[in-house]
Amino acid sequence: MHTMFLTARGERLLNAPFQERPPSGPLGQRSRVLDLGCGTGIWLLAMAERYKNTELLGIDLAGMGPESLLPNVELRFPCDYESPWSLGERSWDIIHLQMGLGSVANWSMLYHKVLKHLRPGVGWFEQVEIDLTPRCDDGTLGDGALKTWYEHLVGATSAIGRSIAYDPQTGQKLRDTGFTDIKEEVYMLPLNGWPADRKDHRVGLWYHIALSDGHENTGGYGLEAMSLAPLSRIYQWPVDHVRRLCADALQQVSDSRIHAYNCLHVWTARAPYLNEAR
Repeated sequence: MHTMFLTARGERLLNAPFQERPPSGPLGQRSRVLDLGCGTGIWLLAMAERYKNTELLGIDLAGMGPESLLPNVELRFPCDYESPWSLGERSWDIIHLQMGLGSVANWSMLYHKVLKHLRPGVGWFEQVEIDLTPRCDDGTLGDGALKTWYEHLVGATSAIGRSIAYDPQTGQKLRDTGFTDIKEEVYMLPLNGWPADRKDHRVGLWYHIALSDGHENTGGYGLEAMSLAPLSRIYQWPVDHVRRLCADALQQVSDSRIHAYNCLHVWTARAPYLNEAR
């Protein structure tokens, strides 16, 4: 998934503006980057390699990060970013959230916490989300298991107040929170390598790998990994039923004659200065 994101975004780790401050003292006085729900830490580690004078912190519920870290990286597990924070208000240059859909119950509360912890005037929030709605511009998708899978997944996650559906009101919610300089960039994510364009073809190949089941012990974001818990626990479907639906959906995902895609949304928003008019 990390490589797919990089390829789709032209090898950018960040869309938000970020200029590393020169080290002028202890680690705590350096630029600071906070990664919410850091997962394996792959994005955070890539940032640490590129910005060696920046202090980086990743938090997540699950301890999936590597045992060996660069000296400017810290990981904290278990840590729920919807719980109260003690991370230093007005001290972060970048707060990053990737793939938060399906795990957040109160977006307004989360956005307010993010805003309070960014450096006023110069701190930036970046949110990276995939709209999993199956899209197709030439009619090759039609109806079938992929749309059925998506509708059931949205229904199940919405039933517990943590919808995985992309919110088209994201920009307005950021404005209502008090952010400024809000910008959205949207990238096409082909479900396989069907595009003729070289870059889009590569994005599709990487995305197809991420959506597929993968191999044992590799983990990932496959359809089955996203679906088993919500559909079996909330809808109480037998596990075999969920797996059959995912397998049928993957047949469409893997068919290069079907020109389907998802959309990747990257939102950036700046914390205003304390005296800046909204």
